[in-house]
Amino acid sequence: MFEIGYESVEDLDSQTLYRLAVVGPHSYTDGSPVEGKVEMVALQRAIRRVKNGKDGLVSIFNDSRSSLEVLTSLKTYCPLAHENRRHISEIAVENRVLRLFWVRAHARIADNEHAGGSQSP
Repeated sequence: MFEIGYESVEDLDSQTLYRLAVVGPHSYTDGSPVEGKVEMVALQRAIRRVKNGKDGLVSIFNDSRSSLEVLTSLKTYCPLAHENRRHISEIAVENRVLRLFWVRAHARIADNEHAGGSQSP
C-alpha cells in the first residue's frame, strides 16, 4: 500500500520555506471556522487541482492536523480521505510529487489569512 505522510511546520517564514525547499506552486487550505468535513473538502479541492495540473512538485499547507491524520491513516473510514488517497497515488504514479504540511492556523503566513484553498505560484 502507498504510504502518505505530512510534515509539521510551526511558522512559514521565508527561512522555513527555504529549509523545506518549497518551490513551485503551493496551496493553503483552510476550512475555518468549521472543522472536520469542510477541512477534508478543502484538501480534496487542492489535491484535485494538483491531479488535474501538470506541475511536477506541489506543496499543500493545511491547518487541520486532524484532517491530515485521517488522510494519512491506513485505517480510515472517511470516504473523502479514501478518494484523496487515490488521487495522491495517481499523482505519484505520474512521477509527480505532492507534499503535505500541517501548519499552525494563521502562523505567520499571509496567504493563510485568506486561504480557502487558494494557490500561489
